[in-house]
Amino acid sequence: MNNYNFSTLNDKEFEQIAKDLLNAKYNLGLQNFKVGKDKGTDLRFSTSNNNNSIIVQAKHYIGSGYAQLKSTLLRKELGKVKKLLPDS
Repeated sequence: MNNYNFSTLNDKEFEQIAKDLLNAKYNLGLQNFKVGKDKGTDLRFSTSNNNNSIIVQAKHYIGSGYAQLKSTLLRKELGKVKKLLPDS
């Protein structure tokens, strides 16, 4: 596998790459949002039954380890995602 370096990307560029890769892999049609308008959603896929069927958090943590990323997701992001009621 190639060793890619994403350190030059900003947060929005990282979200865009995540969106493009997930859409290519799963053919979803994920949506992204303007900065500050997402209410905890980085990417979203909606169905006619659920406006927030799939919620994606794309976090670009340069130089931090998995433990710090996991801690941030649990403390800051999980509650926001739960409020959006994605499909289980």
